[in-house]
Amino acid sequence: MVPGYHYNWVKKEFYDQSLEEANRFIFYQMLTGDRTDNIPGIRGIGSKTVSKLLDGCDLDSCRTVVRDKYKEQYEGEWERAYQEVGNLLWIQRIEGKECPYL
Repeated sequence: MVPGYHYNWVKKEFYDQSLEEANRFIFYQMLTGDRTDNIPGIRGIGSKTVSKLLDGCDLDSCRTVVRDKYKEQYEGEWERAYQEVGNLLWIQRIEGKECPYL
């Protein structure tokens, strides 16, 4: 979710994360969740399904796909769940600035 140069300590590799890739990652995590931080995703969606759903889409299309999945799972509570999970996952880049993609 953070653009720039990173290090994967498991693979012992450096990699560069573009701004576009970093911006799209919020949608990836909103679908898969984050077990480490006990943040739920959408039931039955893992990394392979996310790739099928989000590959090639722009940010607006990704937002639509993710919202639709939240509507399916949470029905009348989808907006609350969508905002809550998005806010829990978002890593603030500029102090006081919320996620612009939710």
